[in-house]
Amino acid sequence: MPVHSRRPVSLVLLLVLMLAMPLLSAVGFVQMSREIEARGLAPIQLSTVNAERVAHLKDWRVALLGGYWLLLAAAVLAGRWHHGA
Repeated sequence: MPVHSRRPVSLVLLLVLMLAMPLLSAVGFVQMSREIEARGLAPIQLSTVNAERVAHLKDWRVALLGGYWLLLAAAVLAGRWHHGA
């Protein structure tokens, strides 16, 4: 069996995984939120120190997300360059 015939299958599996993982993660977060609401647990009150940490974590999130998009764009461009498109 030639190797090139397996590429579309592996590409489809990769795309399915890339779509399924964030969706399953989102479903898990929704379920956790519903369970917290059902138990009547109060949201955590942020103190000044925690608010500073949250702001710092948001900065990290923005930086990591920017890096992720940069790597994704670089991978797409490298693939196009490699295949001569």
